[in-house]
Amino acid sequence: GVEVAETPAAAIRPGAAAGEPALAPLLGAVRTGRVVTFDHRRGGPTGELVRRTVEPWGVVSFRGRWYLVGHDRDRDDVRCFRLSRVEGPVRAVGPEGAVTVPDGVDLRALVRASAGPQPVSGTARVWVAAGRAAGLRRTGRERGPREHAGRPGVEIELDLRDRGTVARWLAGHGPDVAVLDPPELARAVRELWEAALGADALRTRT
Repeated sequence: GVEVAETPAAAIRPGAAAGEPALAPLLGAVRTGRVVTFDHRRGGPTGELVRRTVEPWGVVSFRGRWYLVGHDRDRDDVRCFRLSRVEGPVRAVGPEGAVTVPDGVDLRALVRASAGPQPVSGTARVWVAAGRAAGLRRTGRERGPREHAGRPGVEIELDLRDRGTVARWLAGHGPDVAVLDPPELARAVRELWEAALGADALRTRT
């Protein structure tokens, strides 16, 4: 439930939850300003595998996926690459400081334009505790004040573009949110909480 400040994409540090082997070497290349080469599968898991040479500007998490944003030297244009489609090792080439990020570049906007809008698959009704989850309230549409389990708050409506992403987002706010509808989303949030408790219990035993 703690509000998290926006972090520059290049400063994001990989962790166990990152789940992408290409993330750490790409972040390292962004920090040192080195060009990278890697094999990237175009268009999906069965697409053609193409070698890319990229000046990396930053790495962005968007809709639960990681993307590299940078200048593709082979195409002489700005490109966004989904990290889950990178196969094999990422190699940094050339000297440090060879890559310059353009002033004022908006990495998230570039990824958003590249990935395109997802169709809305429905809406969710969520209770949010008073004074908590300000970012969540800004994203949703307030439907009015509402109490939940004796706590004051507001009811908001959220668009469901990706149920898994929304569930992870809500689960991160802990007891400061409650899914009122649909039940499938509420179940997905509970399962994430249960998995987190199980992982914590395992760490305690070891």
